[in-house]
Amino acid sequence: ACDLNAIDFLGYLKQDPETRIIALYLEGITDGRRLYQLLAEISPIKPVVLLKGGRTEVGREMAMSHTGSLAGSAAVWKAAMKQAGVIEVSTLEEMADTLMALQELPPIAGNRIAIVSQLGGGAGGAGVLAADVCTSLGLELPPFTREIKDKLKSIINAPGSILRNPLDLSLVGRQPALLRKVLELLAGLADIDLIMLNERPTFLLALVSKAELQAINDVLVDFQHSDEKPLVVISPPGGMHEKERVKVERRLSQAGIPVYPSFERAAKAIV
Repeated sequence: ACDLNAIDFLGYLKQDPETRIIALYLEGITDGRRLYQLLAEISPIKPVVLLKGGRTEVGREMAMSHTGSLAGSAAVWKAAMKQAGVIEVSTLEEMADTLMALQELPPIAGNRIAIVSQLGGGAGGAGVLAADVCTSLGLELPPFTREIKDKLKSIINAPGSILRNPLDLSLVGRQPALLRKVLELLAGLADIDLIMLNERPTFLLALVSKAELQAINDVLVDFQHSDEKPLVVISPPGGMHEKERVKVERRLSQAGIPVYPSFERAAKAIV
């Protein structure tokens, strides 16, 4: 840090063929014009995720005492980073979530999503809350047409299911073959850019065996490998089967499926 600064590292990472994504933490800047120029050049070819320290008055004072550089006006900074095409985050947690989405997902065509709740995904109430969170963060949930609802009904046709977006699979969520058909149907919709699946292994294991849970997740892994439509899984922690939930999360992550503990964290990562 005594000899090199963020501008030096960005200049190197810009031309490094092994670097696809750049994560950057900054407290202050000494050459704002050059930094902006570099970020504007890099962001069209390599996503830049940036966490800025010193966004509040107290933070700016701490940044000054820590690095001896000026943190600058928060409003001016935000406008400049938006114009440069930088992805700004507010916490290290958001940075990690965003990096996972960039690493695992292909470029997403738009902000239109389908939300699917399996058996144990929280039923209708969870779908309502998920819709509130996702739409408040800038995502859209296109309504299903009558034709699509009829097709879903021919697959699901189970008590307790909700044939709208968000979609509640009810008992069908424990049947791998039918889950696969639902995902394939949603993947074929032109107005859906990404699928979010709400899966609660800790609840599912009260109703299905470990072998059945594995078969359900085989469907998710196969679907992700088919490249039909980007898939994100929501898997809230906690419960008596937490150890098994962690195993499921690890398996899905190794298959390239981003797994988040909440809809809010997933939505923030992909918007």
